Amino acid sequence: MIESDPYQTHFLSEKQELKEEKMKVEETKEFEPLKNGVHKGRIVDVEEVNRSEYDYVDISISVDDYVKDNGEHLVLRVGFPAKITENTGLGKFIKDMGIKLVVGKDIDLDELRGIGVEYMTKQVEVKQTDGSTKTYSNIVKDSIVKV
Repeated sequence: MIESDPYQTHFLSEKQELKEEKMKVEETKEFEPLKNGVHKGRIVDVEEVNRSEYDYVDISISVDDYVKDNGEHLVLRVGFPAKITENTGLGKFIKDMGIKLVVGKDIDLDELRGIGVEYMTKQVEVKQTDGSTKTYSNIVKDSIVKV
């Protein structure tokens, strides 16, 4: 009989077998980060996530002037703490997108999908664990406007 280890997440009974799964190793493609400046796109996804004990709302926005080799638009994310009031970042963002805030009323965040926006990006350098640096493009939160 197999004894359980509290640090393992999966256990095998005597009758179970490990299934071999194969995955193809894909080529790593490096993309140039977006240049600092103004870009246009659409809100393509809204997702509620939990990070480090806090709830956030991630807004995914396409970049119309940056298309990958496979024809897909590059998508950037911007996150807000998941509290909605007239004064929070998420509340201001929702109002700027034309959705009215009413105290005590639920907001359907899916209403944000498809809204055309214009925004600024800013390049940031992040130090990697191996000591090298990598350049990323971030959306400047306060720059997002409905178009």
